[in-house]
Amino acid sequence: MSNLIRGEFYKLRKSKYFIVTIIISIAISFPFIEIWSKDVQRSRMLHHGIYSIEYAFMFISFSCFLFALLAEDFIAKDFKNKNISKSFIYGYSRREVILSKLAVFIMFSLFLELIYTVILVTYASMTYGFCDTLDTNDIIYLFRMVSIGVIYNVATMSLIGTVAVIIKSSFFTFISPFILFLGYYLFLETPLGSKKLFLVISYIHPYLRGMWAMGRFTPIQNIITGATSSILIFTITIAGSLLYVKYEDIK
Repeated sequence: MSNLIRGEFYKLRKSKYFIVTIIISIAISFPFIEIWSKDVQRSRMLHHGIYSIEYAFMFISFSCFLFALLAEDFIAKDFKNKNISKSFIYGYSRREVILSKLAVFIMFSLFLELIYTVILVTYASMTYGFCDTLDTNDIIYLFRMVSIGVIYNVATMSLIGTVAVIIKSSFFTFISPFILFLGYYLFLETPLGSKKLFLVISYIHPYLRGMWAMGRFTPIQNIITGATSSILIFTITIAGSLLYVKYEDIK
């Protein structure tokens, strides 16, 4: 399994999308800084770099198109070009091949997210300072925010990766974030009386639950629900991918 993961990393480094996605990740940090700066002007509560970390996680609603671009090239095209079956020649099982591919995809997506997060937090901290006094409450908040943010971002990435595995279409993989976040925007824009229709979405959508769980004064119930929802979605998507390739005729 470890050899497969190293092999997938090697293929990723050799692909044209490796440098392209890193450059895009650096580039999108600047509009993110602009958005955060405008919000800082409206609320003095955000005047520290520690709060920009929460923004970086929330920006996945935009940056997920970058992850979809990666999944389209790294996963969907391998199925389309029948390169995925070459790993079977060396005696690896379908489960190992798919798990290694999804693992590398998620890890590199987190690396891309780390790039624009570091740029945003560095700018915010240099401009306003990271925190007034980093006491115990701040450390607990920081740990909870990073933990919840990583969990629900990984759940979102796993959804995109699963779409690439099951559908195998470059086009549908790339537009999958639009479909994913369509439910979120419908939830926000729908009149209160009609929001019952989207109650289920609020419970299963990793972005919604994760966003509600990261607030500094979020009730413990929201934190538990957010973490549980994201872990459940991650488990279902990975298991779904493995079940699909187990019975699918992969050539």
